[in-house]
Amino acid sequence: MSGIGFLLEKQKQPELAIVFYKQAVNNVEKLKQSMEQSTKQAIFGTGGELIPQEKSRVLRESATGTYKALANLLLIKGNVLEAQQVLELLKIQELREFDPTTRARISSTGKVDLDPVEQAIIDKYGSYITFNQKLQDCEHQKPVCADYDSLNNLWKANKAEYDRAIAALEANVKQRKNQDEQNVLDPKNELSRKAADILKDDKTALIYFFVTGQRIWIILATKGEVLRRFEVAVDRKTLSTQVVAFRQLMEACQQRVCTAADTEEIKAVSQKLYGWLFPVPLQKKSKAKSSIWYSRSIAICATSP
Repeated sequence: MSGIGFLLEKQKQPELAIVFYKQAVNNVEKLKQSMEQSTKQAIFGTGGELIPQEKSRVLRESATGTYKALANLLLIKGNVLEAQQVLELLKIQELREFDPTTRARISSTGKVDLDPVEQAIIDKYGSYITFNQKLQDCEHQKPVCADYDSLNNLWKANKAEYDRAIAALEANVKQRKNQDEQNVLDPKNELSRKAADILKDDKTALIYFFVTGQRIWIILATKGEVLRRFEVAVDRKTLSTQVVAFRQLMEACQQRVCTAADTEEIKAVSQKLYGWLFPVPLQKKSKAKSSIWYSRSIAICATSP
């Protein structure tokens, strides 16, 4: 599913890519729960088997890329609530990579939901999209493969129905984007409830950071209000370089007496970081909040370019 999502993203079909990335994330979460249950059964002698650490590591590393790709597309398309839920899953995933023994977990009710239109795409057209890729690979061969005519005829015979399904999906995405209530934290979903539990009153705010190769995404969550997203045009490498510079300046001042020039340099770097991570539009929206919580992300704490 993740491979299909990546392919569709490259083909500039983000709505479809989101559907398959969501299914891939849910498949990964289901597999992780199954592996954990098997390990517990093996430890307590009630069946199951111990899962090799290498297999668990490969699963974690491959899953992280899928989570990030999905969160980025959801934010680009304005699906902020779903992005918040994926970032909660990503936070647990990052903790597992950093410390495989962590007890942080998401229960079986914590998943990224597919609505009926999206589920229909998965159920009916997943194999069809894979088939389309096979046809494209055939076309790129020189000469074209021997099965090209039969593959092309099958594609044409089903294309009209497929196009109607995609049109329905795109209309569904636009409808959801226009309904602000879709971007309010949902207490019925465990991934949203964890955030909602922090927002006990109107004076509290919760902020998520998500850094991609091209930009910084920031999500602001407040009690009973629409989730808001903010985009900062700073790539991961630039951010990491400034974080490293700030750390090195602070470490230098711990080892010797800080001069006025050192202080000014630290101030300049810290103000730049503050402007990126707490931009003016976010400051205005959170001005009335007396308590601001930050959802910890290992990605935002990265200190190497």
